[in-house]
Amino acid sequence: MYSQLIVALSLAPISGAAALSHELLWTRPLVDLLGGTGEARARVLGCSFLGLGLGGLVACCSNNWACLAA
Repeated sequence: MYSQLIVALSLAPISGAAALSHELLWTRPLVDLLGGTGEARARVLGCSFLGLGLGGLVACCSNNWACLAA
């Protein structure tokens, strides 16, 4: 149990860094479409957080449908 916690705590920052670098990589092609303004970057970041939130909801609901009632 303790070793699983250590593994999870060591993988969390790596996963976060990978997600932020992925967001940065797909921001660059969208600069042509949305422009290089702060608003465009905020939209891309917002979409990233929306994807994280939806993924968390799906993960929650795959284990327990009570999360939709909350």
